[in-house]
Amino acid sequence: MKSIPRYRKIVKRTKGMFSVVVGPIIVLMTHMHIFVYIGMALWHGKVIVGDPIEGVPQYYDLNNFNSYASGTFTISNILIVNDWNTISNVFIGISPRWVVMCYFISANLVLVCVLLNVVYAFFVGAFLSVDSKPEKLDVSESMEAPSVSPSRGAYVLKRSRRASYDTLIHHVAGADEGMHS
Repeated sequence: MKSIPRYRKIVKRTKGMFSVVVGPIIVLMTHMHIFVYIGMALWHGKVIVGDPIEGVPQYYDLNNFNSYASGTFTISNILIVNDWNTISNVFIGISPRWVVMCYFISANLVLVCVLLNVVYAFFVGAFLSVDSKPEKLDVSESMEAPSVSPSRGAYVLKRSRRASYDTLIHHVAGADEGMHS
């Protein structure tokens, strides 16, 4: 029961960050739809559902581009489940291997490796920046020039990294409410 205030704080922060994350999610969904339309242009109506395909697990033929809904289902599976190489086996017998691999590798790179990571980055950045009590910044301390002497340079750098880590931990764990109470 001691951890319930931390969950409340997480829920409170989550409510405040949706406006930041909406833009990247819209970009991700737009690119998903573009890949659905490309898949439909390549393989619309060419996959026979229920016809077993050698080397493809059962029910993987449901991942097809026979309709817009099934194409969206297929792209969502590529995005979330990340088994594009197994899904691509459904299309190997229909199209040349290089076409299938180019499509699925580019979909994986664009959607998962780039855009989904952008969404995650915005999510984490918004989560860390939303704060119920903004801290007061001491302007005199922030304007102070760091010591640059060669003997103390490494010490100053380590100290500033430590301060950054402490700030990150403070935001994530909610140190201002007392973690050990």
